Amino acid sequence: METSNNNPLIENKSEKKFPITTNTRIQALLDADLEGVISALVKLSSNFSKLKNPTLRNLLAPRVSIAQACRVAHCEPQAFLTAMGQLGFLVVAAEDEAPVQVSEQPTACDRRVFDLVLSRFDPQKVLYIDVCHLEMPQPMLQIIDHIGKLKSDEVLYIYHKKVPVFLLPELDKKGLRYSLLRRSAERYDMLIYKK
Repeated sequence: METSNNNPLIENKSEKKFPITTNTRIQALLDADLEGVISALVKLSSNFSKLKNPTLRNLLAPRVSIAQACRVAHCEPQAFLTAMGQLGFLVVAAEDEAPVQVSEQPTACDRRVFDLVLSRFDPQKVLYIDVCHLEMPQPMLQIIDHIGKLKSDEVLYIYHKKVPVFLLPELDKKGLRYSLLRRSAERYDMLIYKK
């Protein structure tokens, strides 16, 4: 008996699968097989259950690579790649991977510039939040929640443990400005305000 893939009602999963490495963005996997990828990843680590939330998924998946997701979810990249291989993705061996493209880290301003920006706002209009103790992606979610309520005469003052690199493009999209002040290797202060 001959089988045919000409039936448009039969989904050909192999057409959706493509080579992946630890540099592949999570969004690319989800675009190919949303339910299958999420189901496989949740079995791998409960931390991946956050992908079930459409808001988190839309915010983080386009920006996060497999390697970054594994660090956040405390899972081995090889286990992740094996799970994706079982879904039909072509896993490329580590020696075949292209080097990771590191984007330029935004630079922190000096204390005088930071204080000058802060001085433009009435002290009563400075909203403080501390996200240092929160695990990913909670700092970003907390900040996005606060900037959604930010008025034009207010500034959000954030205590953070690192530069929130995935947040910065969101700030640009929303027409917001920011200033960073590096206090130590593990402490940044950040101001977010409207242009």
